[in-house]
Amino acid sequence: MNFKRIILKFFSEVLMGFIMLRKRLLVLILFLSMPLFFGCSDDDDDPVVDEFKIVTDAGDVYYTEYTTAGGMGVNVTIDTVFEWLTDDDSSNDPFIIDWRSTTDFDAGHIRDAVNWSLGDLNSKFNELPQDKLILNVCYTGQNASYATAVMNILAQDSDYSGIEAVNLKFGMCAVSTTLPNTDKWATQVAADEWVTSLETDAQTLSQEYSFPAMETGESKLAGIMNSKFSAADWTISAEEAFTNSGNYFTLNYWPEDRYLDPGHVPGAYQFTPNNDLKAAENLKYLPTDKTIIVYCYTGQTSAQVTAYLRLLGYDAKSLLYGANGFAFQEMVDRGWPSYHGPSNDYSGILEGSGATDEFALLANAGDNYFTNYTTSGGAGVNTTIETIFDLLIDGDDTNDPFFIDWRSADDYSAGHIVGAVNWTLADLPSKFGELPQDQLIVNICYTGQTASYATSVMNLLANDPAYSGIEATNLKFGMCAVSSTLPGTDKWETQTAVDEWVTALETAENALSEEHAFPTVSTGGSALSSVISGQFDPSSWTVSAEEVFTNSDNYFIANFWPTDRYVDPGHIPGAYCIQPKPDCELTQAANLKYLPTDKTIVVYCYTGQTSAQVTSYLRLLGYDAKSLTYGVNGFAFQEMVDRGWPSYHGPSNDYSGIIQTDGGLAASQ
Repeated sequence: MNFKRIILKFFSEVLMGFIMLRKRLLVLILFLSMPLFFGCSDDDDDPVVDEFKIVTDAGDVYYTEYTTAGGMGVNVTIDTVFEWLTDDDSSNDPFIIDWRSTTDFDAGHIRDAVNWSLGDLNSKFNELPQDKLILNVCYTGQNASYATAVMNILAQDSDYSGIEAVNLKFGMCAVSTTLPNTDKWATQVAADEWVTSLETDAQTLSQEYSFPAMETGESKLAGIMNSKFSAADWTISAEEAFTNSGNYFTLNYWPEDRYLDPGHVPGAYQFTPNNDLKAAENLKYLPTDKTIIVYCYTGQTSAQVTAYLRLLGYDAKSLLYGANGFAFQEMVDRGWPSYHGPSNDYSGILEGSGATDEFALLANAGDNYFTNYTTSGGAGVNTTIETIFDLLIDGDDTNDPFFIDWRSADDYSAGHIVGAVNWTLADLPSKFGELPQDQLIVNICYTGQTASYATSVMNLLANDPAYSGIEATNLKFGMCAVSSTLPGTDKWETQTAVDEWVTALETAENALSEEHAFPTVSTGGSALSSVISGQFDPSSWTVSAEEVFTNSDNYFIANFWPTDRYVDPGHIPGAYCIQPKPDCELTQAANLKYLPTDKTIVVYCYTGQTSAQVTSYLRLLGYDAKSLTYGVNGFAFQEMVDRGWPSYHGPSNDYSGIIQTDGGLAASQ
């Protein structure tokens, strides 16, 4: 019995020990497993990334200031770019990205630009320089603005904070009119076909929407933008926006007063720039179930807004060309942002197979000059001797002109205006570097005709940025208006004695109809000044009235008068009327295309001075042109006098006090 008890007690204690050991093991296992259960609690999860907020935080910063990270405005003119690239300081040269087609890029682009495709921008983030300004370039400034917005938003990511991007305002259309597709702006702003459809009632924002869902899985701004970026189908035409306005949520990105006057696209809501595009402001009113159209003045700012909204997940489109595309003249009349073509010659910063169209260089300068027919500073190009006399005797040397006397050396020595230099017309191109750019130039000859020829060349030259300070005028009627005793000053008197051809004038109007190709200009020059130098030829540039009336059929005759005077008192037989300023028809867009290249062109005006300017220009363009000496004064002088039209008169005063000979001041006349 005792033995059995001992055995049972033994096994009982072993069993209890085993049970206690299992408990302890179980407790140990539970203890060791606690991190597995509690270490994965919600408190230790990675924080949820609000991707939408990351992008809107960046957008709030950029669209409040609308500047680069360094505080620079995001639209840059071609004049500024030209200065950067021609100032001999490469440290301020931008990194230029051209977003046009490869073919058009190859034909001509700004020097040292790279050619990228907008659809590939997100793959190029790491190639964007952070130590140099980025200049985006396209045809019109709209694609480039889209890229500019993306880059400046990207700059809010700490890994890309050095990025600063700007847009070339109006794109390559502001640089050239001859490179491929640089007529895009000009063809879009021809008519104001939708301006009468504008609505002046204010639309009130009321319905709020949830923000678009954004789930790229990225936690950094750059990664989110890389995933969300798309440059497909982001523009829309004015015709579509107006015709089907009910299909869209239209956003007018103007100040409120302009939204109401002149009005807005029907149904459009007004967003104030630099404020309302914030997440805390009007972003909540943008629908996610409807296409959003954004428009501004030119399509460049709306392109930037559209790029941002698309990154946020909205279906947004920019209205092409902005209000310029449907109410261009309204924008011009109000002085609001509106397109204008090249204001200067920028060929010096272009490269490519078709970078320099020499004819266009000259013709663009001519369009600019003959439309206004003034110096670059706005002065008239014919100056009377009375004005000159006053300038020289007023005791103020600072307003004295620089005088160039184009007469023969002998006649110059016999008497000339005080301080004048004596040059030969044929040598003018070699003197370009000696022309002052801080002093008015007055050109002088016998009758005002040769001096006018030189004046035209100089004022055309002023369209070259290297010579933009030049302002040249002509002494009206030349030295014949100064003296009646100096050699050659009887030229006007001997030419205006009879009206022998006045009865031969024709009153029927001749219509311009046959168009001709422009002449080919190929001097090899890339700058306007070098092309002018290569084309300049002042030999045999005048023709007499007798020759023209006798053989009028041999010539294409251009009457440079207003139309009403062309028909009354009439014109040289067969002559065509080409209207002078203010609606000058001597432009590429008007009558230049009607000038023949296989026939001598005779140009005439009232006195031969304006026709000399026109003739010098046409000869630079490659036409065989001649000026009718003395104009109508040379064959119908009394008719001009009777009508009170421009006609010659001799010296009206004693100007000997400003006449100098090689030996000193001339004697009183």
